[in-house]
Parts: sequence; structure tokens; C-alpha cells
Amino acid sequence: MNLIAIETSTNYCSAALITATRELEVKASSTRSQASLLTQMSDEILCEAGLSKHEIDCVAFGSGPGSFNGVRAAASFAHAVSVANKVPIIAVSTLRALAFASITPKTKHVLSVIDARQNEVYFAAYSVESSNISNILETEHNLAKPEEIFVPKGTDWVLAICNGDNFEPKLPPQIRNMARSTVTEPTALSIGKLARIAHNRNRHQTLSNAMPVYLRHPVKTEQVN
Repeated sequence: MNLIAIETSTNYCSAALITATRELEVKASSTRSQASLLTQMSDEILCEAGLSKHEIDCVAFGSGPGSFNGVRAAASFAHAVSVANKVPIIAVSTLRALAFASITPKTKHVLSVIDARQNEVYFAAYSVESSNISNILETEHNLAKPEEIFVPKGTDWVLAICNGDNFEPKLPPQIRNMARSTVTEPTALSIGKLARIAHNRNRHQTLSNAMPVYLRHPVKTEQVN
């Protein structure tokens, strides 16, 4: 299977290709047009692997929560690849991808936290058994003020933070004191690895179900003429 994955929910764009024998990834700052950057990066990674677009068997994308424009760009790109190549599509939570990349052999629980701006954060809590990762809160994707984050009782927590400069000092002490993951952003490779697990379990999605995760409406700014 040749699976291509993309992630654009944070300040970086990344694309990954997972084949039967290789795992490749490229990253770049997303300061330029994400649509053109995703096309360039996917072409680059396919070229490196010696594959054509027609040899893609599955496409996955980071579905958020995260940057509104970022997850929308990733979803649009993945949908276009799925339709053009008639291949399955898989949407993967960015919070889950951040947690998955933070797993070590001793990890039992992971708390993922991503800056949502406006003095709020996205967060999710997971339990880990071997390489299986399961949501343990009532809902997987949550939006709250940093000081309102909570986790169930448990041991061996790992804290994975993305863009934490704006909110980390406001986290509750018990969360700030958790062991810290060295992973600081969800990546396309983590998206791809989770998508490969879903693909192997035949957990594909329809185009109408593989959609971005928005926990709040995008902020609209008025233009002054």
C-alpha cells in the first residue's frame, strides 16, 4: 500500500508517504499558499520514492482541531486526491496524532494540548496500551480555557503541547508537572501511521464523513474601505 498523508493544522505544513518498505516526510513553514505548498511537497515526496500520483492507494489528512484555514486546505487537497485517484480517504485527529507521536514503551496516558488562541486551547486525553491509543474523555475534541483543563485520575501521564508559549503558564499545576513530550506538533507522518492502522482495519470514510473538525466558528474580520 502507498499512503500519502498531509498535515497543515499548525504553523507548519508536512507531507508523508508510507509504503510497504519506506516512510518519508517533508516539512516546511506554512507562510506561503498552503494549496501550492501541499502540491509541491506531495510531488517532491512521490518523486523521491519513485512513484507517480496514480500509484497512491490511500490519502489521509489532519482534520483538526487547529487552524481553520489549515485544516480546510488539507481537507480540500485530500478530497481532490481521493476523487482524482479513486482511492479511500481517512481523516485523522490532530490531537490524536500529537499524542500518538509522544508514545514511549512506558507511556500509559497522554494529554494533548494545542493553542486555540483567544485564551483557549484544544485538548484531548488518551490511554495507551501497546500501540493502541484510545480517547478517555466524554468527547475526544475539547475546547476550554487553559486553566480549565482536566484529566481523569491515572498514572504515568505525558503532556504533549503544541504552540504553548501563550498558555502554558496558565495550565493547572498538576498538568504543568506532568512529564513532557519532546513532540511539539502533529505531523503528517503521525497522521499517516494512524491512517495505516485504520486502513488495515478497513476503517475508511466517505468524502462526506472525512471533514475538518471545527470546535468554534472562524473569526471574521471586517474590512475597512
